[in-house]
Amino acid sequence: MFKTVDRIQVAVHDLAQATENYAALLGCTVARERESAFMNANVRVLSLGDSEVELCSPIGPGPIESHLREMGEGMYRGGVTVDDVGACKAALARRGIDAIEENNQLFVDRAGMFGGADIKDFQTRRSPGDSPAVTFLRALDRVEVPLIAAVEGYAIGIGTTLLQHCDFVYCASNARFRLPFVALGLCPIPLSARPSTTRSRCTQSG
Repeated sequence: MFKTVDRIQVAVHDLAQATENYAALLGCTVARERESAFMNANVRVLSLGDSEVELCSPIGPGPIESHLREMGEGMYRGGVTVDDVGACKAALARRGIDAIEENNQLFVDRAGMFGGADIKDFQTRRSPGDSPAVTFLRALDRVEVPLIAAVEGYAIGIGTTLLQHCDFVYCASNARFRLPFVALGLCPIPLSARPSTTRSRCTQSG
């Protein structure tokens, strides 16, 4: 389902100042702009090689305004490319995960996206090839730009192990980490067991 991690969304107060900072530090250029009804924010998309940075500045009350008020400026969400947005939305719905579609993008509730695997997934035989989880981790492993993650709420199983692929992890005060496969006597998820090749840092807010 997942192909590559290709964008991050960053909550900012001042679009002009943030654009100037990203241009000076990373050489980003402005690709396009739009308004997001879901986030109630102006979005300025910056090109960074094959990836994009979406700077999001609130127009009024909404997710971006709440993020800035509670956590300050910084990463709001990460994004991955998929073959078919509609099929991805349907697959998420079958797992009980709500997603809002806007501008050919799906916005998923952060509290439920990486809570962990459904134990029912281990009771049926998988088809040949990588599982969706391994496909996702392989996509993370191919990212060539610094990878930043934010943890809010529970990060269980892959929700924790994927963080070893990140260069910087920002943890909210309510972040909770669990590795249930240890108690089950199972090996960690592939690609997360190898030594990290990056200098990871974890910072807690609050």
